[in-house]
Amino acid sequence: AKAARSIERVFRYMAGRAGPSVVSLEVQRKQPLDVKASGMRGGLGDLARYLGPASGVLLDSEGWIVTSLYNLTNTLELIAPGAKLPPPSKLEAGLQAVEKVTVHLPEGAQAEAKLVAHHGRLGIALLKAEMPAAEGTAAPRRGLTAAPADAFEVGRFVLALGNPFGAKGNADPLLTMGVLAKRHAADAPHAWRGQWQTDAGVTDGNCGGADVDLEGRQLGVLQIWNPTGHGRNSGIGFVVPWPEIERALPDLKEGRSPQRGFLGVRWRQGATIPALAEVGPATPAAAAGLQAGDRIVAVDGRDTDTVRAVQGALTYRWAGETLTMTIERDGK
Repeated sequence: AKAARSIERVFRYMAGRAGPSVVSLEVQRKQPLDVKASGMRGGLGDLARYLGPASGVLLDSEGWIVTSLYNLTNTLELIAPGAKLPPPSKLEAGLQAVEKVTVHLPEGAQAEAKLVAHHGRLGIALLKAEMPAAEGTAAPRRGLTAAPADAFEVGRFVLALGNPFGAKGNADPLLTMGVLAKRHAADAPHAWRGQWQTDAGVTDGNCGGADVDLEGRQLGVLQIWNPTGHGRNSGIGFVVPWPEIERALPDLKEGRSPQRGFLGVRWRQGATIPALAEVGPATPAAAAGLQAGDRIVAVDGRDTDTVRAVQGALTYRWAGETLTMTIERDGK
């Protein structure tokens, strides 16, 4: 019992220490959020979504805020790029419909924020708020300390912190706890490749909030990728690793949102063997030396014996990433 109380005190202390950096976001839209989900028979159906205040992570006193794209738009095309979505359900349409974001700070102040950029591969958005001056004895607004590389271990206790309270506020952040369950491979054929999975409760309310270790250091941002299979009460949540977010921040702050990757090749219609029918001029494929007739037999060391396997290896790649391909040409 004594040990349990000691752990409880650590949880509460770290929640109080990290809580001031977790803010509440009220999103006002020109039209309602149009969210679709894949149905049991492969079609698309409407998905009811929580539309109350969401969570974000305040990076510094300048007002930079990171949150999950899930809080701002329909993200189905990130997990199912081939889905035939009606225009209002597309990711960009959802972002363009965001008219106003009000940021509620833990000490009770509020600010207006604008969407600066988003990162589809990581599933995050960057906002910039016009921060009011801290009043009286309010704690200085500062970002969380980043966790070192050795803090990312399977089985490590983590605290998931959210702030879905809006203008009502709350003295403490919304807290759930769990462990880092696994890290998905960097080249896995999923939108969440390279991200950590956790059993800490990730909900529509704390998605976009902070995931910290028991020393209060930031491991990353809480994420729901697929609301029909992840998050809520599924026991499956995700953590976008903070080191990856930090690497992306310079471009995001300049308003540059990454684009999907483009290789520039074509297969013959109906082909199953991944032999190239055409390599487009002035494309990444041409620059790499690929030629018509080449057969792609592996991508990043994984065998690709069908066109579908090659497409699976390329689907979740974004512009600027580097691939290693093994090519068969003239029997060599």
